[in-house]
Formats: sequence, structure tokens, C-alpha cells
Amino acid sequence: MWLTGFDAPPLHTLYIDKKMQGAALMQAIARVNRVYKDKPGGLIVDYIGIGQDLRSAMKDYTESGGQGNVAPDIEEIISAMNAKFEVVNQMFHGFNYAPYFTAQTGGKLKLLLAAQNFILKDEKLKDRFLSEVTVLSKLYVMAVPSYESEVIKDKIAFFQAIKSRINKFTPSGGKTDIQVNTAIRQIVDDALSSDGVVDIFEAAGVDNPSLDILSEEFLLEVKHMEHKNLAFELLKKLLNDEIKTRKRKNTLQGKKFSEMLENTIKRYHNNQIDTAQVIKELAEIAREMNLEDHKAEELNLTPEEYAFYSILSQNSSTQYLEENKMKELIHLIVDIIRKNATVDWNKRADVKAKLRLLVKKVLIKYGYPPDVARIEADRVLEQSELLASELTN
Repeated sequence: MWLTGFDAPPLHTLYIDKKMQGAALMQAIARVNRVYKDKPGGLIVDYIGIGQDLRSAMKDYTESGGQGNVAPDIEEIISAMNAKFEVVNQMFHGFNYAPYFTAQTGGKLKLLLAAQNFILKDEKLKDRFLSEVTVLSKLYVMAVPSYESEVIKDKIAFFQAIKSRINKFTPSGGKTDIQVNTAIRQIVDDALSSDGVVDIFEAAGVDNPSLDILSEEFLLEVKHMEHKNLAFELLKKLLNDEIKTRKRKNTLQGKKFSEMLENTIKRYHNNQIDTAQVIKELAEIAREMNLEDHKAEELNLTPEEYAFYSILSQNSSTQYLEENKMKELIHLIVDIIRKNATVDWNKRADVKAKLRLLVKKVLIKYGYPPDVARIEADRVLEQSELLASELTN
């Protein structure tokens, strides 16, 4: 094992299976006990019994004038854990989760959904809950094994289960400290945690739909969900993911729906609309996405062609064009790009300049004024870069 002279990622767990003592042992311990960002300490798994050697090494270290708290007082850690537990527990004031611990699996799932809904009633409460449970979990890991940690382990598992399910609605998917997550998973109810994976639909109490998530059937199911805060989080997450996908294919749609979603969520967080209204408005955004998809089918355009149609049909200069002429223009532009786009064309200035000129000429031919054609050619090229791989196949 190399102890010095190289960089290594922060170490969470150190497994000791060979004899070490003195400075070498202290160096090994130093690899894992470093406090770094949100890493409060580390875990040592002792396979051979190094307790006496560690005490001797620590004695040499402290007597030589070393500084710092080599071994934090376990009583301080337990005290901090209990204090943080009370903070989290108080967040459920008005919600009785005690029946969870004696309920059958079905009852536990219902209580988890209700508890999620309770925490999600306020954005600040949700953020604080996620933050405090993270700290509590880390303190718990450091306090194990102890009588105090054993007493509250089931409740910590309950808090952690709620946190994991709420995190499914966040953009990052709820990235957590790997070692803490592993340690906590050991105390979470097997019937609920499985292998630690929680599906977003399961987290919201909805059967994983075989239906299109933008379909009327699915939107109706979400509308009638018992827990409205969960319904909001589910729709928000699904729409966010759908918009990210569309942004990679259609610049106009991505921008349009992103602004609609952001505006709706902002009004909800500012208490301008209630939960029922925000769910209704999010469903309307989903329906509008569906309309866009159906319009492409009605026009007999591929998703790539419809992306260009969305851009060019916005300009007043071509509003007089008949539908078949507009479709003809779109087909021609896509054909020009396919014929002239080479591998990595979007990284070559000369190819982009050539394409810009060709697109500008065809736009002028179809009625765009030269100055407008120049602007629209840039927008067409921007859209083309998003579809670079599709257009060069």
C-alpha cells in the first residue's frame, strides 16, 4: 500500500488485513480520517486487531507535539447525532409516522407516500429536510456501533427512505456520499429498499406506465393522485426530462417549453397559484407537447424536418407561403445539408460558411428578403448543429 508521494481520491473506508505500527500505521489512518468538503471522517475495518498498535502509535504522536483531534470523542459524535435527530424529527410535527414501524409492506408504502407528500408541501422544508438528513446519516455512521445509534436506527432508515424517494425528482437523481449510502442501506427495510433502486413512478406511488407519459390517460391518472405534492413533483420531473430531450433536437421547442415550465413553477413557488392549479398548468404543457408531435405527423415531416419547420414558419416573411411550398423549402434545406455535411462538419468553419451561403440562397429564392435570409440561415445552421449526427448519416 502506497502511503505518500501520490494523489488519491478521498478515501472513505480502509480495510486493514496486515500488521502495521508506528508512523506507517498513522500514515494509513491519515488516508481515511481526512475531513474533505462534506466528508466528516472515515471508516476503518480491522480484520486482524490493531487496537493496541493504534493506541501506541497515537501515544507517540500526541507526546511528540502533534496537533489536531486524532480520534474525535464518540460522546461528542453521539450528542451531535441526537441533536440532529431531534431537528429532523421536529420537521414531522403534525404528522404521525409511528404506525410505519408495525405496518405490513403495503401499509409502509402508503405511509412513505404520505410522509413524502407532507415534506413536499413547502420547497424550503423539502430542501432543509434533504440537507439535515444527509448530516444526520453521516453522524449515524460515525456513531455506530453504540446504544444510542441502535435506538434511533429504524427512524433514521425511515428518514433516509423518504430522502431517497424525494431525490428521484431532482435533476441530479440524488447523488449521495457512497459510503454513507452503503452504511444506511444496511438498516433500511428490505421490503422497501430492494437493491436501493427506487423508480420515479414508484416514488410517486404510480404504476410504471406502459402509456405515453404525455398521453391523456397518464395525465388523468396523475390528476387523480391522492397526494397532490407528489403529483406536482412527478409532472415537473417528467416535463423537465422531456424538455431536455427536445432541446437536443429542436432549439425552438426546447426554449419555448423550458420558459413555460420555469414560469409555471416560479408562480407556484411564489404562491400565486395553488397545487391543484399548478398540476393543471403542467398538464397543459404536456398536452401542447403532444400537439407539436401530432402536427409533425400531420405535415408528414420527420422530427428533424419539423425542427426546421418550427424555425422557418415563425418568420412573417414566409407566412404567405402555401403549406406545400413551405414543406418543399424544408425538404430542400435538409437535402442541401445532407449532401454537403461531412464528418465533424460542425467543427469546420469552411464547411459551415459554405452551408450558410447555400441556405441563404435558397431562402431568398423562396421569398425571404436578403437581410432576413441571413439571420434565418444562422438559425438554420444552429439547428443543424444539434442534428449533426442525424444529418451526416
